[in-house]
Amino acid sequence: MPNGGSDCCGTCRFNNYIFKDKGHPELEKDMSAYCIIRKIQIPDPLYTYCANHPQHNKERIEIPLGPVYVHSHYGSREIWLDPPDTEDVRLELLYYLENIDNGLAKIYPLAKDIEEIVITQLTELKEKRAIPGLLDIIKLDIEIYRNFKNMWLRNKVVTVGHAIESLLILSDGELIEEVKHFINSGIENGVPIIYEVEDDNFAILRYHLVRGLQYVNSNTAIRLLEIALNDPHSEVKAFAKEILKNKLKQKKQS
Repeated sequence: MPNGGSDCCGTCRFNNYIFKDKGHPELEKDMSAYCIIRKIQIPDPLYTYCANHPQHNKERIEIPLGPVYVHSHYGSREIWLDPPDTEDVRLELLYYLENIDNGLAKIYPLAKDIEEIVITQLTELKEKRAIPGLLDIIKLDIEIYRNFKNMWLRNKVVTVGHAIESLLILSDGELIEEVKHFINSGIENGVPIIYEVEDDNFAILRYHLVRGLQYVNSNTAIRLLEIALNDPHSEVKAFAKEILKNKLKQKKQS
């Protein structure tokens, strides 16, 4: 297995250097690769990755999804090539988005999940046609994921969290009423006397809501940020403090 992860270009079905009769590539360090869906040469296929790899792309979609990543010197993955922007790509992203449900699904745990990548890419493209699909996602019943800890299954709370933030960005804050109730997700009955971060899976929802509030200019956003100042999760609280400070400063200057 490649040290950078078995979801690399060196093991991908879209690498035209794979020996089709064996079903796997010759995993040599000097091996070259050519991606048949992105039409690019991959100089270091054992340490290059994207969401189209079969480990992530169970549907075997042949339209480029998300950026291409490489293994950084720090052991993480960083973007090497941005994703293409064509109408076919946008339509495929929208189709994938519209078919997201709350079903349990296995994932490859050492990389960004394809659902996160799809939502992020649509958001960066400012694709407002994604709004109906995102509204459906935030309405998914994710109660079964409240105490979720299985790294080999998709954590749908993460998907919903990204959808919350994306909705606020794409709607320029106009859909705040649709997502504001997430400010107390996971702590609806108050903060436990002994608070453990690892037991607060729904903190992801509050985290993305607070991050999205920086794109909302309204008194409702300020009230939500004030509530988040008392959030038990340190990152949620820190973002709320920073965003609220900037908003109050801007309000004072206007």
